[in-house]
Amino acid sequence: LLDDILRLWPNGGIQVQEPAPQVLPDLAAALTFEEVIGRLALNLLGKAKAAPAEMHLSREILAGLFERPEQKERWESLARRVRAEQDRESQVQNAFQAQVSSEALDSWRQGLKTFHKSPLLSVSGLKRFFRRRFRARLEMR
Repeated sequence: LLDDILRLWPNGGIQVQEPAPQVLPDLAAALTFEEVIGRLALNLLGKAKAAPAEMHLSREILAGLFERPEQKERWESLARRVRAEQDRESQVQNAFQAQVSSEALDSWRQGLKTFHKSPLLSVSGLKRFFRRRFRARLEMR
């Protein structure tokens, strides 16, 4: 059966078409509920701020949505998830801002076992090294 299905697509593969990314329209031009919610999220929860008139319209629409309990719960759930993601991103950025000097890498690399003059690196060894380096750097801040 699988062979019969795959024969429907010549040249050995199923053609995958990914839709092109679309920019959300302004609130005044939004035609679907998803576009309205998407623009509200960008305007009110995103880092980039919209024009004052667009922000005012966003707040008015959100106030109207809050009159419906199910929409209020939906928005609050969305806001919690956006804030959690923003918090996670800020923690990740801060965790990777430390720098490791080439001298520290050289001394560490010289202590590694070798095979055919190349260092033997394991994932766990790399994790231990960088965990110590980044933790020490972050604690100094």
